[in-house]
Amino acid sequence: DGSFILFGGFSVKRLPELSDTWKLTLAVAGESYTGNWNLIEPTGSSPSGRAGLGLVRSNDGKIHLFGGGVFDWKKIDAGTEKLLFRAVIPSEDLHWTFDSATDEWTKLESTGTVPSARCFSGLVKGTSFRETSLFLFGGIDGNGNLLNDLWEYRTIGSTWREISSFLVGQPPSPRLGLGLISDDSGNLYVVG
Repeated sequence: DGSFILFGGFSVKRLPELSDTWKLTLAVAGESYTGNWNLIEPTGSSPSGRAGLGLVRSNDGKIHLFGGGVFDWKKIDAGTEKLLFRAVIPSEDLHWTFDSATDEWTKLESTGTVPSARCFSGLVKGTSFRETSLFLFGGIDGNGNLLNDLWEYRTIGSTWREISSFLVGQPPSPRLGLGLISDDSGNLYVVG
């Protein structure tokens, strides 16, 4: 509908990670865009502040948030951990949906085995081939381990399942901060 949702991220002074929800509404005016940013005041509870999260619209129009977390800035500042991504503390409240019609966040309780807490993973909606699915790939866990597991979330039934275990061929190497893209033929592409 020409609108985009923004949630969380780093603050100017690093602490705390942000937990605000914004909506950008764009309109085309000739050859250019016009737009408006609005801070949303969600009804009820909302996800904790975090960076490195996945955010994608599903087939039912809801926005799914998965993963993300905060950083142990004391480790970075003290020099006990030189790499920022190794000082990540993934949020345990992993999976939320946002309904833009009601401005409400809902924490999801899924069935099946749920992916581990992680940050900087790829999250994408399946297209016509798997339009009721979301796919999650890789990221980094709370122990600093890079991941290359692939998961499918079915919006009908709210069920997660790991699908990397029955795929053939060499998977992409473990990684974080990647792009995950889906095409109309049902292919997933890991980029970067």
